[in-house]
Amino acid sequence: MSNSAAKQALAIVMLSQERAPSNDTLGEAIAARLPFEPIPSLDPHRMEPPIVFFVNGAMCTVMKIDKPCPLSPNEPGFAQAWYWPTAYSELKEHKAHVIASAGGDDPKASAAILGQLVAAIVEASTEAIGVNWAQSGAFFPAKSVPPSIPKGKFTPPTHFCVSVKIIPDEAQKDCEDGCVAALSQGLSSFGLREIEARGFKGDPRSLYRQFIDLAEFLIDNGPVIEDGDTVGEDEATKIRVRHEASSLIPGVEVYRLYRP
Repeated sequence: MSNSAAKQALAIVMLSQERAPSNDTLGEAIAARLPFEPIPSLDPHRMEPPIVFFVNGAMCTVMKIDKPCPLSPNEPGFAQAWYWPTAYSELKEHKAHVIASAGGDDPKASAAILGQLVAAIVEASTEAIGVNWAQSGAFFPAKSVPPSIPKGKFTPPTHFCVSVKIIPDEAQKDCEDGCVAALSQGLSSFGLREIEARGFKGDPRSLYRQFIDLAEFLIDNGPVIEDGDTVGEDEATKIRVRHEASSLIPGVEVYRLYRP
């Protein structure tokens, strides 16, 4: 599954049944979360055409497909799903899927609308088992989405929109006892640099949390972190941020984190 265009937020909800909920059922769930303006179907003879509507100027679509989408165990999103180790074994059995998208001039607004839209689809689909967020490539259990996106909260759901790839990094200096490297995915869809760290010796889960917190700050405030600025909760945890070429992906500029 490839990343969507910069201004188009997209996600796939995978279902364990061959039939998705009816358009009426989906429409009721969407209306409970989004103030949408429906667009009449261009083909009145289709039994259930795609649902197309506007939310605050952003064009949204919901397309039901009564067959599984292609999945490979080698997709990076599965390796990154440390919080869901059985993701591939569960999702490879899905029978149908629903594609949701939201696109407008503001990528933050599109991501926020998509979050509400995906939560509504999951709430309407008792057989939903997993969600793939195209911006981040990440996979999540379907049941985890609605509780994480409160109704009426129109902010990008950062931990869905941004993923963090964490890999062993023994080649770094002073990493003989084990270190990890990390690189974010998804910030580029908001017009921002990705975040990178090398030679981290602590708990990888804390590094993940730091990445998501920093990603949320950048999405909220824009590219306000200058080369050489520091970030962190207090003076003891100040981390230097450099604007550098990625050491993990050639030709990509990142926010590289340097710990004291």
